[in-house]
Amino acid sequence: MGQWRQSFKVRSVSFLAALFCAGSAGAESAPVYAAWSQVIGETVAAASAPAKVEMRFVIDAKAASTPDRDTACGAFLVAEPGLDASDVMSKGRTPVARKQTFKDIFVCRAEAPEAQVQLYDTTGVAVVLTSQMNLDNDKVEDGPWQPGPSNGVAVVVAGAAWIGRDATFKLLTLGDTGCRGGRHQNCGHWRGKDGWPLPQIASVGAEQAPDLVIHVGDFRYFHENALRQDSWALWQKDFFPVAQPLLLAAPWAMARGNHEGCSYASLAFGAGYFQFFGQSDDIDCDDLGTTAPPGETAIYRAPWYFDVMPAGGTPEDAHRFVIIDANDYEGAVGVKTAQAEAHFKTAINISAAGPKSSWWVWHSPALQRITWKQQPFGDPLLRQALLAAAGIDKADGQRFCLSGEAPNCSPSMFLLGHQHLYQDVSFPKDGKWIFPQATIVGHGGVNLRDSNPGPGHIEYCEEDDFPLGANGAHDVTGRVNTVVDHGFVLWTRKAGAKHGQTGWEPQYSWVSSYAETADGKISAALGGLPQAAPEQPKSCIAAQ
Repeated sequence: MGQWRQSFKVRSVSFLAALFCAGSAGAESAPVYAAWSQVIGETVAAASAPAKVEMRFVIDAKAASTPDRDTACGAFLVAEPGLDASDVMSKGRTPVARKQTFKDIFVCRAEAPEAQVQLYDTTGVAVVLTSQMNLDNDKVEDGPWQPGPSNGVAVVVAGAAWIGRDATFKLLTLGDTGCRGGRHQNCGHWRGKDGWPLPQIASVGAEQAPDLVIHVGDFRYFHENALRQDSWALWQKDFFPVAQPLLLAAPWAMARGNHEGCSYASLAFGAGYFQFFGQSDDIDCDDLGTTAPPGETAIYRAPWYFDVMPAGGTPEDAHRFVIIDANDYEGAVGVKTAQAEAHFKTAINISAAGPKSSWWVWHSPALQRITWKQQPFGDPLLRQALLAAAGIDKADGQRFCLSGEAPNCSPSMFLLGHQHLYQDVSFPKDGKWIFPQATIVGHGGVNLRDSNPGPGHIEYCEEDDFPLGANGAHDVTGRVNTVVDHGFVLWTRKAGAKHGQTGWEPQYSWVSSYAETADGKISAALGGLPQAAPEQPKSCIAAQ
């Protein structure tokens, strides 16, 4: 906590300096509490879908000079950074409001095709963030609020042209980032499995200058069992202020986790998810969140996707991300297998229509190897839907992995969350892969789970009982690497390089290796897995 108090004092001075230098927002503009940019994808399969990006920001509805959300958002202008006032007023774009769920805030949006865009008031004066965070373990609405790490920083976010700006594309992945608080997790301390290192992860991640950030879902955790309502104060508590440095660093793609359910779920934080991160205004919890019996109402958003490519790359270097909404929203409905199967079939068509290299991104694993609860191999209903979509009667290697050259699977990887650890499961056989790799990056901040196959925090093992054979037979062998440590994964893809089985090269950031410098900053280096994986790993069953 000492480092945070010290940094708050420094940043409060910086905040006043920024206000003096940049000027305060115009009389009609409200305080800006959070800002980011996010990818807006396509839903109809096509050969090419370059990423489109929107800037989004949150303003204080009560402080706005009008109760009309479009007028309140229209009190700002979006333009390239560093323009003088006259250029801002002549070239700036007027943001529009998104649907309103929380009555105390408005969420505004504007297209962001440039490499970076900045927020100004209507007189052309640069706007700064009013960012407040709360590291208390129990209190929310009444504070204690204190300046966040980006308080007083000019509102500048990355746009579409930022993505793929260099010959080496850098992708940062993380998930399950919130803090439970109470007796479950210490929101004011960042070390250990029950600490909350998201502030440090966001700072170190921003220093990597990624082209893109993918969050695999579960943004909200704070007092999840006691406070089931959704509110702006809780989103401030769990996510925006501490994640803000990384939110400014690159465009994000946000998957929906099981905690972002709607009114049918016990973890009904979907109202905030759709107001902040929804792909468009046409789908929100009013459409998906009902108490209707299973089978009567859709609970999953349709898959969406986009393509990326490093600068100077050829079509062989392009890569497609398909974002899928398929979870067990922990309420009366559970997994809707027919809907999930239909969406997995849509994803198959989306991958087939585009670049050779693709990943699928969703939250709850259909494939894993852990000892938590009664699902050691992942959610059986989601796995049933996945295998049914690809041909449940087919033998291993005949569903997604038909190509002869690496990456020989399409998709080559499922990027997942939900389990609070890092894990990758791969299926090599005779020099090829027979199933896409499953990679869990649910180690982004919430307290960690001791649910890996072995008793330690690092476990590399081999499992010969994966239920991926014809008709789900338990006869497929996979290699499992598990690390119970907070952090993130930074993936790179280089133009003109030979791409491996996943299409990307990973580097890992482990919070246990972070060091605090004398001035309160975090020193961190990226590297490989904590230990070298053995050539002949032991059996996962023996590791238990």
